[in-house]
Amino acid sequence: MISFEFWATEKWRIVQRLAFVWAAAFLIAMALWSLQSFTDSFLVQLVYSLAISTCIWFLTDVMRMALFKRGDAPYLYSVPIRMVYAIIATLLGYGLGTLVGDAYSGHSTFELLTYDLNRFVRILLISVGVSLGFMGYFYQKERLASAQRQAAESHLKLLESQLEPHMLFNTLANLRVLIQTDSAKAITMLDALNNYLRATLSGSRESWHPLDNEFVRLKDYLALMQVRMGARLSFTIDCPAPLSHQLIPPLLLQPIVENAIKHGLEPAIAGGAIHISAKQVADQLVLSVCDTGLGGITQEQLDAGQGFGLSQVRERLATVYGGRSQLAVVQSAGYSTCLQISLPWRAAP
Repeated sequence: MISFEFWATEKWRIVQRLAFVWAAAFLIAMALWSLQSFTDSFLVQLVYSLAISTCIWFLTDVMRMALFKRGDAPYLYSVPIRMVYAIIATLLGYGLGTLVGDAYSGHSTFELLTYDLNRFVRILLISVGVSLGFMGYFYQKERLASAQRQAAESHLKLLESQLEPHMLFNTLANLRVLIQTDSAKAITMLDALNNYLRATLSGSRESWHPLDNEFVRLKDYLALMQVRMGARLSFTIDCPAPLSHQLIPPLLLQPIVENAIKHGLEPAIAGGAIHISAKQVADQLVLSVCDTGLGGITQEQLDAGQGFGLSQVRERLATVYGGRSQLAVVQSAGYSTCLQISLPWRAAP
């Protein structure tokens, strides 16, 4: 059974393909009308062309996408099975479309089988040939899109694999300093690090996770940094309950928080505060990381990819969301630096 999820995710592709099919059907009707020396009604020819093209397209493209994307029976999706399905669906679509045209014109095309077999075969071959051309075109577009998705997913995995050790190395560097200055705190920090890694690294292998999980990890990380900085670091985290199930890529905010501590709060003698928040603005999820440290990064520096962590955030956003996301420097009263991420709305299923 085909789920409504398919129609929700594929509706724009379906509309685009249908528009393409109808445009081609109009041109085919014009060509056939001219080949018949303009003797028959163009409107009749257009109805036949639209009906046959639409029926064949629906069975060979829409139904094919819906049926062959299901993964519960892989043996059904081999190339021979797909080819057999395409041939049967094309012939069936031709028959159904012809019946629609016959109903409009008031005569039966299949009568040609009795007195003009050659003409019937020509019409059938033209319809099937054009339909197979559509299928080949759509199939090549799907292969290209699939290759692009796989490349994007591979790039995203590479970025994520770089982020995890980056966070760990920063923490170990802090731990090394603490070992030399306060061994008791170093042991406490090492225990906290062990607990943090145990709780978070397994979950970071997921492609998406709820916003609440991201904020819990950040809370654990900041608690870990408080062992290092003591009273010099304070933080607040605001994740409204209605937004807690929004899906985002794991460790998306982690590099921004690390950057705020490393360049803003830790160098300041008095330390400072960091505030992490989420809110909904229209159909966007807006995430903010603001701090009161020395900070001070401009939008130009951000666009230039300053710093490993922030450049990784930009690359991940571009890979996952394309042009539908934004990382920007914004002004916020009481804070020296405030970075804001705007993402498309993506609720958990």
